[in-house]
Amino acid sequence: LALVRAGEIAAEHFGFWSGRAPHYYNVAFDERFASFSPGGLLLRETLRRACEKGRGQIDLLRGDEAYKRDWGGICRPLSTITVFNRTLAGRLLGLWARCRAFGRLP
Repeated sequence: LALVRAGEIAAEHFGFWSGRAPHYYNVAFDERFASFSPGGLLLRETLRRACEKGRGQIDLLRGDEAYKRDWGGICRPLSTITVFNRTLAGRLLGLWARCRAFGRLP
């Protein structure tokens, strides 16, 4: 996604889509256009496009930068580690948890 002014690229967003949401990875911009907040404009356009596709969120990826909070971002854990005993019950519970994580169980 690029922001173009008078035929000149003022800023560009580098991101990607997964199944459920766009991932807002990085923005590069020409310093001459900094006063126009090109990152915010591109984020707004990314959000608009996500809404057009029926997606209700943008993944701003890791980090706790102020602009993420300004846009209403919330922090979520990046990963979860679960440890089970090596008993039969622990192994069965681990198998159940893995199946559930991959959507094979309710």
